[in-house]
Amino acid sequence: SSDLKNIQKRREDIKAIFVHDVPKGEELTKLTDQLPNLKAIVNHGVGVNHIDLEAAKARGIQVSNTPNCLNGAVADLAFALLLAAARRVVEGNARSRDPSI
Repeated sequence: SSDLKNIQKRREDIKAIFVHDVPKGEELTKLTDQLPNLKAIVNHGVGVNHIDLEAAKARGIQVSNTPNCLNGAVADLAFALLLAAARRVVEGNARSRDPSI
């Protein structure tokens, strides 16, 4: 893709990457191996389980996340699901689309 070509051109300049959901595991390791001056990997979200922490530590790359950034979204979704269940929204939607009614 054009993003990967751009990374190849600027690989010496890239000092930090911000990841969200992808890339994961070996894909992320392949990417970081191409960035010789990488100093930081920041994950958007709470976990860092998809980042090889040992490999990052061996290269002196700091790994961080963004704790609490999704708390509001999770709370909103939980409340929406509670309301949808209590008000039988999915069932009502299905009935409203049923041509036999």
